[in-house]
Amino acid sequence: MKKAAEEIEKVVGEQGLDVLVNNAGFVEGQTAGLVPSVLSEEGNVEMVVKSFNMSFETNVLGAIYGMFPFFPPFLSKVKAN
Repeated sequence: MKKAAEEIEKVVGEQGLDVLVNNAGFVEGQTAGLVPSVLSEEGNVEMVVKSFNMSFETNVLGAIYGMFPFFPPFLSKVKAN
């Protein structure tokens, strides 16, 4: 991501970056609507929690970490205005 951000910064230059779309995500099987049926089986709570955590880490934390390298072009535009 850092390399991509550097390349984009070269292209946009002083104009800065206006928009960043992070349109990626995934849903692991147990968090995709299967939770009630899985929870009814003994011992599967840990599996559901692990599944939820994987989805959360990818979809929420991954998006946040993926945006960090792009902050400098945004911030330079804010400072200029």
